[in-house]
Amino acid sequence: MKVYNIGAANVCRSFHFCVFFMDLRELSRHTGYSVSVLSRALNPRPDASSNVSAATREKIRKLVRELGFRPNRLASCVRRGKIPSIGIFLPTYSGSLIADAVFGISAAAAERKLPLNFYFGERDDFQSFLQHMCDEGCTGIIAGSNVLPGDSLECLALIERFFDDGGKLVFFNEQPLPSPRVRKLPAYSVLAYDDVAGGRLAAEHLCSLNCRSLLLVEPGDSQCFLDRRKGFLDYCQEKGMDSQIIPETRVLRTSRKLKPEFFELLFETMQSRPKGAIGLFVPSDYLLLDIMVHISGSKWRMGRDIHLVGYNFNDFSACISGWPFATLQQDFVREGQMAIKMLAELMDGKAGGKILLQPLLKICNIQYNSGG
Repeated sequence: MKVYNIGAANVCRSFHFCVFFMDLRELSRHTGYSVSVLSRALNPRPDASSNVSAATREKIRKLVRELGFRPNRLASCVRRGKIPSIGIFLPTYSGSLIADAVFGISAAAAERKLPLNFYFGERDDFQSFLQHMCDEGCTGIIAGSNVLPGDSLECLALIERFFDDGGKLVFFNEQPLPSPRVRKLPAYSVLAYDDVAGGRLAAEHLCSLNCRSLLLVEPGDSQCFLDRRKGFLDYCQEKGMDSQIIPETRVLRTSRKLKPEFFELLFETMQSRPKGAIGLFVPSDYLLLDIMVHISGSKWRMGRDIHLVGYNFNDFSACISGWPFATLQQDFVREGQMAIKMLAELMDGKAGGKILLQPLLKICNIQYNSGG
């Protein structure tokens, strides 16, 4: 497991953020309210004996928003005996999505002066990461992108310990199974993309191109792929579309490429479909590029005989290929920014929640005419 520490000040310079921070004394001078009144009014969980009226509380909060005030969470953490830092656990595989997540998380944390510790590892490393976070008294965690082992009772116990000690957690692009136990004020939030909706969107697009048959390449058994398959097949069933799955066993996992016999099956299946255009959904960008290369050397013409939909196909590869296709895109920069925002809200005393973001369909190289 690799660890990278990024201080908030350094990150702030790197991303050229300029945020006006002030303490309660400075805020008092600007607003005319006493420090004690401001403290009670801005407390997300005020004491029952607080004598600040609702009208005054709202007036003060409006003033501080206009002044750009942000609470000093670092000082607050120190007072509570917590380590004022956030642990970020992400998978080690390289790719633009993980880089985008790091950019989004870092930028939002810098804006809030939250120092970060990045941990990159695999599922087997997640338990040791949790143990370290608990032992160090870390304030918050963002963990995800399919790294949480759903069947690990040890991990679940460590998460509960982390919550019991006052820690907060955001599951990033992750659906925790089993979920942590229900609490009166949930100490965690879930932020992810709706992969079922992505699968439906792929099928809907291919149907709009008048495809007579739809094929799905199944690249693995990760939950995101299972959800994309479900959305795709559900839509096909609802519309009465002819559909078929190309099994995952034909994937070379080490190289993220398909075995030669896969293409024999693919072309054989395409040949056996009813006459008309064929729609092919490949919920993995690496496999889509491999398939496009092979189709380009066959009799099948992309954009005419066969229409392709991928997932998170990056713009650089699209420019190189020049072939027409569509792709479902997930904005991981935005998701990273939202993860920090949700974690900050948890640290401010708000209850956790769940947000499912919607992927967007992007049409690539539509001007290219593969028909000749």
